[in-house]
Amino acid sequence: MIRQPQIPRSALPGQDPVLLTRIKWLIIIRAIVVTLILGSITILQVRNPTASVLPLSTLIIITYVMTILYAIILRLKPPDAVFFAYIQICGDLIIETALIFYTGGIRSPFSFAYILTIIISSILLSRRSSLIVASISSLVYGALLTLQFVGILIFPYNYVPKEIELNLPYVSHTIFANIFAFYLTALLSGYLAELQRRTGKELQAKDGDIAQLQTFNENILQSMSSGLIVSDLSGQITMMNRAAIQILDLCYPAWGKETAGQQHWDQLFSPLQIEGLYQSMNREGKNSLRLESRISRKGQEIFLGLTISILKNPSGEVKGLITNFQDLTEYKKMEEQVKQAEVLATIGQMSATIAHELRNPMASIRGSVQFLHDELELDDEARHLMEIILKESSRLDRIIADFLLYARPQPPNPQSCSLRDLVQETVTLIQKSGEVSDRIKIVTDIPASTEQLEADPGQIKQVFWNLAMNACQAMPDGGTLTIRARRSRQQEGGWVIEFVDTGRGICPDELKKLFTPFYTTKERGMGLGLSIAYRIIEEHHGKIEVISAPGEGSNFRIFLPATPLVLLEDIRI
Repeated sequence: MIRQPQIPRSALPGQDPVLLTRIKWLIIIRAIVVTLILGSITILQVRNPTASVLPLSTLIIITYVMTILYAIILRLKPPDAVFFAYIQICGDLIIETALIFYTGGIRSPFSFAYILTIIISSILLSRRSSLIVASISSLVYGALLTLQFVGILIFPYNYVPKEIELNLPYVSHTIFANIFAFYLTALLSGYLAELQRRTGKELQAKDGDIAQLQTFNENILQSMSSGLIVSDLSGQITMMNRAAIQILDLCYPAWGKETAGQQHWDQLFSPLQIEGLYQSMNREGKNSLRLESRISRKGQEIFLGLTISILKNPSGEVKGLITNFQDLTEYKKMEEQVKQAEVLATIGQMSATIAHELRNPMASIRGSVQFLHDELELDDEARHLMEIILKESSRLDRIIADFLLYARPQPPNPQSCSLRDLVQETVTLIQKSGEVSDRIKIVTDIPASTEQLEADPGQIKQVFWNLAMNACQAMPDGGTLTIRARRSRQQEGGWVIEFVDTGRGICPDELKKLFTPFYTTKERGMGLGLSIAYRIIEEHHGKIEVISAPGEGSNFRIFLPATPLVLLEDIRI
């Protein structure tokens, strides 16, 4: 069976939800008025005991029944709202005419009931409808009193004593006064109702415009890439946008409009203090303050650029503070990389010159000593001294080679090579070099299905060697070096290789200088190993970063693209 779509009641043809709501109020008001009339009849009965209450009681019962029937119809199957309103108004006119007839006609105190119906028609329908109801009321009331005056209609009961005799001037005056009141009420109530409806529509349109404007402004705030936080002068947060929640790494949507007022500015931007910053702005006579600060968020340090502005109302009274901020962490990293590259380039040029000037004389000295060692008949002590000279000259030659490798690196010669094989070969060389303690355990986690890597195998092995030796030297008391690889989530085909040790870790000050040439914290070594690794990875258009903290070990993370020709300026490791 195919079910017909249900249409909301307010969307059905002819069903004005506002008019239906007013009709519901009409039904309630009718029940209240009928109850008051019932009390009035009781009073009239006391004043005129001879009059029977049966006709009026019957009329009131009929009115109650009609009211209940209207309510049931409205509840079960709402009809056309305008038609339903006209039906009720016509019914009210009939009831009111009967009420006036049974209460003495011209002497009836209930002629005001027509005015109530006229007012209700102007509220429910329109000014034209109220004039139509006023005309019908005038015709019915005038005809009723005229027939009473000429004796055609004989009223069965008189609830009001006959204190005034009927005469033409009195009847004419009464009819004219009531008809005038009917039309005046219709005009005034119709005008006021029309004015109220027009004002309501204007307010509704303005409310819609305001709602659209609020939605538009909210969309602008939530679409901003910069974080925006509004707080009072004490730092209590009243609003924050989505970018602020993301930059500060807060839980979304737990942090929203409902919870913003429960948070404090100082809590988010510690160690900054909002009251101190506001006082500083007041002392300097500034409306805004620009500053940069590092904050810790979930164990990671982020660098923020903040602009704090004073929020004023239209009268110029200070109501709070607006904080606009951006995450500058990546920009600061890029600045450090640029500075480091400039330093490396300068030192590299100097190193190349020095190494070139030293290498030729050193080669001559080593060759001469080697010749004397082989040709002369020397005693054991002299031979031992010559062997020391040869050994140290070889060490100096390696240092000069490192200088040249750093200062004048050979462009990579990309080849298809196995990442797994490169790692295994490097581990084998390290284990057989005799420079690594037996207390250090090397663990590899390279997927067996690793695809071929496009890189210079010799240079990449040099990088692996330098990083692995650096990690082993950071664990003098032993530990574990884990070498693992995985596919990059940032670029298809790229690789992330990690060298994770359980050593003493690196303090923040040392991290800043880690890849600077000739910087070392070790007793031996020239501090070129990491610089060379950095330069080689840079030549492969890759990236290298370090995550470390004192006492927590270090993680040297390398990113290599699918092809060394890919630029990685926007790739995050």
